[in-house]
Amino acid sequence: MAVEAEMLFQLRQSVLPVPAIYKVVGNGILMEFINGPTVLDYLEWQEKTHFQSKTPYLDPAVKAIDLVIEWLVCFYETTAAISDRQMILGNINLRNFIINWDVFGVDFEDCREGCREEDAGRLCAFTLTYSNPYTLWKKSLVKIMMERLLEELELNRGQLIDIFFNELEMINKRRGLRLGSRWVEEIIGTF
Repeated sequence: MAVEAEMLFQLRQSVLPVPAIYKVVGNGILMEFINGPTVLDYLEWQEKTHFQSKTPYLDPAVKAIDLVIEWLVCFYETTAAISDRQMILGNINLRNFIINWDVFGVDFEDCREGCREEDAGRLCAFTLTYSNPYTLWKKSLVKIMMERLLEELELNRGQLIDIFFNELEMINKRRGLRLGSRWVEEIIGTF
């Protein structure tokens, strides 16, 4: 918790939207409540609302993803300036971002040194496999998401795709899902 509290304190000093720390108690942190849905809840609502159309309507979802990417750009720049190392979130998923006029990051306990492709690949894999996994809507969103992450974070495409597929394999094993060759070909074809 001390590492997370220190990270939150340092990030709060920058322009990055993170909750304020009120108190560190034992292994817990009492922090500011940020009102709003997680980005995952928001995207699930968007998919439910727009899933029925033959052509997925993604505009509001893409705007939310753009806010997450802007937040990530700022996070990587801020942490590099603080520590002179490339820090990543490690435990990155859409449950750790709250949308409230802006996007707030809320979980920093697994921050560590690493490459941004790790965070981006995991984020795309989780987004694709949230309930219901591998829908046309999610595949369309992840395709846009991956392209924007590649551009905005100046990532290595091959490394990102390798990490993305490794994470998909691990998720599928944990959840008992089967990613058949047809799905792999469809996903590879989009990137």
